[in-house]
Amino acid sequence: MIVTLATQIKAILSMFLNEPHSTHKYYGEILKTNQYRLFRDNHSFFPYYTSSYALMLLEDSFRNHELDPKYRKFKHHILPLLRLKVGGRDMPLFSSKEMDGYCKKLIDVLWDKTESLKVFREAIKDIEAALESVNFSYDITRLRKFTSQITQLPEVELMRGIVKYYSPFRMFGFIDAGLSDQVFVHINDVRTLRVRSLTEGQHVEFILKESSKGLKAEDVQLIES
Repeated sequence: MIVTLATQIKAILSMFLNEPHSTHKYYGEILKTNQYRLFRDNHSFFPYYTSSYALMLLEDSFRNHELDPKYRKFKHHILPLLRLKVGGRDMPLFSSKEMDGYCKKLIDVLWDKTESLKVFREAIKDIEAALESVNFSYDITRLRKFTSQITQLPEVELMRGIVKYYSPFRMFGFIDAGLSDQVFVHINDVRTLRVRSLTEGQHVEFILKESSKGLKAEDVQLIES
């Protein structure tokens, strides 16, 4: 299987970063926008392989008329639905050992022709249901709102990570989110009620921002590990 860089970037952007609505952009622009999130040295190879293989199978299924070709334009939207249906919503960090096991569940389904077609068709049913309830004149495949509707994920993209360091005296620390750099976090940006400090090893969800000083976490919320 030979995969171009453009295909690889759009596959993983859709399946693991939940942004199928952004795949219409030039792949160089996508790579620049996501430079902290993709192709890092500490990343597992499995998400890259899994997303490309899933897209290849999906393309073959449309080409062989095993799936209704009219839904081919939603191929990138089917990928995150496949991941959510098989792997679940609690996706590990790209840099964690748990990511390999998470991807293996997806690969086991993809390697089974009957099972993969079943999940693809379930995803298309979700898309059909969403299309019946919306009326957009704009290309719906480019709308984050549509992605959020079919996946039931927040429109504001949230990242997950683990607190690697925190100073209760200085009230700031750093989050490991599997990116090229650790993410700065201040207690004032934690929105979980009654939290006045963070603890190393805590799992958090946050909005990633870029500043002149580096990566920063905003709207931080504690989540169960």
